[in-house]
Amino acid sequence: MLRSLITRALFAARDLAVRSKTSGGSIHRTAARTLAATLPPMLLVACLSAAAGLLGCGKSGTVTSPAAAVSSRFVIETVAAGAVGGPSLTLDGIGQPCIAYLDYSNGLTKYATKDTAGWHLVTVATLSPIHPSVNTNSTSVTFGGGSGLLQCAYAGASWNPETVDPYSSVLSAVTAYDTSRQPWTYYVTGTYYLTAAHRTYTGNDYRNGVWTTYPAIAGDVSYMDFAVDDQGQRHVAYCNGGDLVNGAKRRDLFYEGPSGGGTVDTATVGQVSIAIDPQGHPQLCYLRQDGSLMLAAGNGSNWTISTIATGVVPPGNPNGEEAAPSLKVDASGTLHIIYRKCLAPTSLNYATKVGSGAWKTEPVGTASSAHSGGLVLDSHGSPHIVLWDGDGVKYARLSQ
Repeated sequence: MLRSLITRALFAARDLAVRSKTSGGSIHRTAARTLAATLPPMLLVACLSAAAGLLGCGKSGTVTSPAAAVSSRFVIETVAAGAVGGPSLTLDGIGQPCIAYLDYSNGLTKYATKDTAGWHLVTVATLSPIHPSVNTNSTSVTFGGGSGLLQCAYAGASWNPETVDPYSSVLSAVTAYDTSRQPWTYYVTGTYYLTAAHRTYTGNDYRNGVWTTYPAIAGDVSYMDFAVDDQGQRHVAYCNGGDLVNGAKRRDLFYEGPSGGGTVDTATVGQVSIAIDPQGHPQLCYLRQDGSLMLAAGNGSNWTISTIATGVVPPGNPNGEEAAPSLKVDASGTLHIIYRKCLAPTSLNYATKVGSGAWKTEPVGTASSAHSGGLVLDSHGSPHIVLWDGDGVKYARLSQ
């Protein structure tokens, strides 16, 4: 039995490396999630580390520096080098970046913070089979584990894990805080159900909290994103349907919010990101089957759908995990998006749109193999970006 599992892990590592090479040299998310559902934790860590080694992720390489990014307004710095990936970003109360990421080489989920002395890296838990989500309060991380969906909160001196849902293997999860500072987590289970959980506690005492899970919102869900508006209302967007079979199976885009919801687009969609504008209306950024990056703007009664960019991913592949679009809206209503253009010439792009004006797009540095890990806006509406490539996890901000 053990020999069979080890053999399967070795073959899986080789397959994962091959699939990952086609996505710019970083660990392929769908393949990694499939492994997470089929391999024991220790073999999963070994498999991911082996795949990273086959990719050369752990080898030394040229680190993008501010001086190298001559065609970009962004300053890029390395957070953690080596076989790392799957980062998630937020800003703390004074605008400093906080990043959760996966350390494939050492089988760990890690957390990075920055101050005037530089970057500080600490271990949160063992390797998560899904990309971790660093939460908007900057002191907790949501991730998957052998005992289901977990959240780990920093309580002054150590990270304290607690179980959100002990019964579900998890494919993805997003956590946000409402106006009462209570966390809500929306997640897709290993059986593709979209589910929500809510934690209540008194004051800031994380030890006395209780998680409540709710009935499934939808089934056959592949991708989703979740946001909380300024009034504490929850909004979720998701793709309903399974993987494409010869390009024939349609996946619709759905939205659910405080006033109800329904179908947004039926053009076979994939990766989706949601943000709420100053009027409380949802804005959805997502990929279509024809390879286009789209925007669906809600106004409370209907949706206006428009094209942001074409040729972002290969036609017929709206999964587009390598594109990983991330959308935010600032206080003035300006839209900000980060995404990777996967078709040649490849690039990591930052795009903005003011009102009814046209999209303005620019590269983030010169690394064509970089993947977007996420976008956050500070109090001035300036973008902060986490990205990853074969050299490691990196952080980008506008030059001063």
